Amino acid sequence: MKKLVMLVAILFVLSSAHGYESFSQKKWTLMFYMATDNKMYEHAKQYLNNLTKVGNKDINIIALIDGYENNDTRLYQISDGLVRLAWENESNTGDAKTLEKFCKFAISKYPAEHYALLIISVGPGWQGICPDYRHGYINFPLISIPSLARVLKNVSKIEVVSLVACLQGMIEVAYEISCYADYMVAMESDNAFLDIWPGIDALKNIGNGEDFAKEIVRSYQPKIYHPTYNPIARFFDRLPFKKLNIVTINTSLFAINLSRIKPIVESVDKLSKLMMNESEWKKARMKANEYGKWSPKYKIFYPIYDYLSLEIYAYDCNVDLYDFVSRLENYTSDRNIKKECRSIMDGIEKAIIEGNKIEGDASHGMSIYFPDEARLYNQFILYGKIPYPYEELKFSSDTNWDEFLKTILNGS
Repeated sequence: MKKLVMLVAILFVLSSAHGYESFSQKKWTLMFYMATDNKMYEHAKQYLNNLTKVGNKDINIIALIDGYENNDTRLYQISDGLVRLAWENESNTGDAKTLEKFCKFAISKYPAEHYALLIISVGPGWQGICPDYRHGYINFPLISIPSLARVLKNVSKIEVVSLVACLQGMIEVAYEISCYADYMVAMESDNAFLDIWPGIDALKNIGNGEDFAKEIVRSYQPKIYHPTYNPIARFFDRLPFKKLNIVTINTSLFAINLSRIKPIVESVDKLSKLMMNESEWKKARMKANEYGKWSPKYKIFYPIYDYLSLEIYAYDCNVDLYDFVSRLENYTSDRNIKKECRSIMDGIEKAIIEGNKIEGDASHGMSIYFPDEARLYNQFILYGKIPYPYEELKFSSDTNWDEFLKTILNGS
């Protein structure tokens, strides 16, 4: 008996020496992966300190944060303060291996009934997430969406995935990870204010996975981004031709039940084939709500776009899927197309379990890649070459959507 007591005491001392708390299981382990070797770093540092105010003794909070300096990667266990844990001084957080290593560490050292992965970074939708800019802004590493799915598969226990990054609320992203998580929280739009969610109050009393995903969304405050802070921008904003007005971004956030994604994808596949011989999609595409406008669609405008972001030059290759098919349903006379449009809308209404948006915003929770120019297909929204093509996504391999895009774009 004395030997057992002594062994327990030794294990406790060793765990304390390494900065670990007791290994007793809690209700939730929240894993914050702050891949902020980019413009999110200052916001992430402030958020990290705010996490010490949560005060929920029934959860573990583990955070890995990387900034834009050398040797500034830090791993913390967070309660009333930040307890630094052992980790290498510099990690490439744009590498999926780093994300997987972090998740496996947190799950093994901080057991819980439920696990959530909360990624804080920037990201160009289906083109990836977590760019690491330590060596520059061209051809930098980032985690591909298929790689993110593989991490979730290998880790296997994550219930809620929250993606704090631009444009991640896409059906392509949701479908890619749908087999390996229960709920996804993301925004269709650009994160124009570099906001970070969930709000601290949302972490003070966490229920089950669905409740947590909903509460993350409820804690978010949607905003309107309209930068007319210089005289030239204000001049263009007064012009009657809307394409010469300054870009307006309505931020929004949605929670998705990933178990309800597959029927939507199957209907998109059917619709893709039906639209090959239909022209009414053009009007629907032209009117549908677009996303990505925080970036220019032509690389030549990158140097001036932050100063003068005109609608005519804005990236517009993602559209709200619900908004598009609802318009197509109205325009077309084809009964089969109407049927699939209705099926997609019904599916989205079931899959979106919580939404928070500006009143009147035509966002419904999931966008889809829909460039309207051939040169914009498989063009990287950020600097450099696209890290991987659209065809690598599971959504592309399982549907005819990419074939539809290539057919219409080659014929335009």
